[in-house]
Formats: sequence, structure tokens, C-alpha cells
Amino acid sequence: MAVKSSGSSLSDMTLGNGYCVVDYRSINDYLNNPNDNEDEFVLKIRSLVIETNNRPSIETGFHS
Repeated sequence: MAVKSSGSSLSDMTLGNGYCVVDYRSINDYLNNPNDNEDEFVLKIRSLVIETNNRPSIETGFHS
């Protein structure tokens, strides 16, 4: 699933910039049993990026 990268603006997005691809299934599975604090949640979501070095937006969980 492609999501906007943290710190990027929608108006600045291009085909190769401003987004990252995350493992939707893993995020969805994780969100079905969340038991982490906010810092652990952020680290877990970041660990599921499968394309680019950008950080996914904190709203990634909402899109899942």
C-alpha cells in the first residue's frame, strides 16, 4: 500500500517522491492486536516499509 511520507506535502508528490510503500497485510494484522505504546507503534509501522527510505505518515494505521 502506498502512503504519503511523513513531512511531505501532497502538492510536492511525484511518481518517485513523497510516498513510501508499506506491507498492508502486516500492518493490518498488527493493528488487529495492538498492545504497544505510541513510540513502539511508530517503530513497528516504520519497520513495515518495503520501498523507499522515507518514513510513513503517522496516519498509516488509519489507511489500513
